[in-house]
Amino acid sequence: MKPEAKLWAKLSDYAKWRQDLYVERIENKIGAGMPDVLYHLPEYGKRGFIELKVQTGKSLPHYTRAQRAWIKSRGDMSPGVFLLVKYIDTLYLYTHRQANKLKGVKPGVESGALWTGQGFGPFFVQALVMG
Repeated sequence: MKPEAKLWAKLSDYAKWRQDLYVERIENKIGAGMPDVLYHLPEYGKRGFIELKVQTGKSLPHYTRAQRAWIKSRGDMSPGVFLLVKYIDTLYLYTHRQANKLKGVKPGVESGALWTGQGFGPFFVQALVMG
């Protein structure tokens, strides 16, 4: 299984366990740049998109101009568009504004992420709600 597929599987399993977070994988071959995941938090009246990336080196692999543009333009119109990066054993959640400037995760305090964690938990959902 590819690294992004593993990250999707973990997010999907977490959402099933929570029962108030709904996620759907998007495979869009027509519209360039559309994120990988549609999420919905009906209890909070929130929905949006999450682009998934797994970083193994110093920069984000396959983070295209089209993806950056999509995230920025949709995020500027409506909050709730995020970039989720897994780097080593840590998850980093970035808002659309942060994601537009990001070249790669720098672990630690200087990551600048909205949320970081070793796995999905309640603060991940809180970040989606507040982000």
